[in-house]
Amino acid sequence: MSNSTSSPLLLLLLVAIVLIPLFLQKRRTDKVKASLQALQAALTPGLPVVTTAGIHGVVESVDEVARTVELRIAPAVVCTLDLAAIIRVQGSRELGAAGLDKQSTD
Repeated sequence: MSNSTSSPLLLLLLVAIVLIPLFLQKRRTDKVKASLQALQAALTPGLPVVTTAGIHGVVESVDEVARTVELRIAPAVVCTLDLAAIIRVQGSRELGAAGLDKQSTD
């Protein structure tokens, strides 16, 4: 008798072991995505940022329609990047908008 009842419980446990980490990873990914979108929406000229390629620069302007940002990476050197390339504020190790709070207190 115990053999027939333990089989469904074992199956349920195995399914839970697979699904719980997937669910937790999706929640974390959604939080990071929302934070990145908040950062990209809050970009203002003068804000020092870091891109996905590791380029450090200062925001010169943001074009919401074209979804681009002009980034000053050296004196007299301004490059135009896709808005999605901005991942964090300089000086913050955290991705997305979490770095905006630290920037405003500095």
